[in-house]
Amino acid sequence: MSDVFVDNEIDYRDVAASLTRDCPKMSLPLLREVFFGEVAPALASNGMTPAPEVWTGFDSNKVVEKISEILVRRHRSWVYRVGNCLWCLICRWLCSEMWQKLESELHAIRRS
Repeated sequence: MSDVFVDNEIDYRDVAASLTRDCPKMSLPLLREVFFGEVAPALASNGMTPAPEVWTGFDSNKVVEKISEILVRRHRSWVYRVGNCLWCLICRWLCSEMWQKLESELHAIRRS
């Protein structure tokens, strides 16, 4: 899913194929929740800067570390949880078109 947040042309079909291959038992609602609740809050800011840090692809280990850090901080601090909840809402709004494109490709792959 991280490839959706690189500052470059996004191949939604390829991302959907990877998710279908690597996460075959994850339902669309669960993938959607992971997208908006974990991946987008961790990576969406990459595309919001004038000179993004990542434009070819994220290091998967660093993505896992960043998401894990967010999840731990949410668990430990209610103040962080509230702020992060607001950021998640903003990400839902900002990234909804990305998710719609990805979801469309996921539906197409799962039908075939």
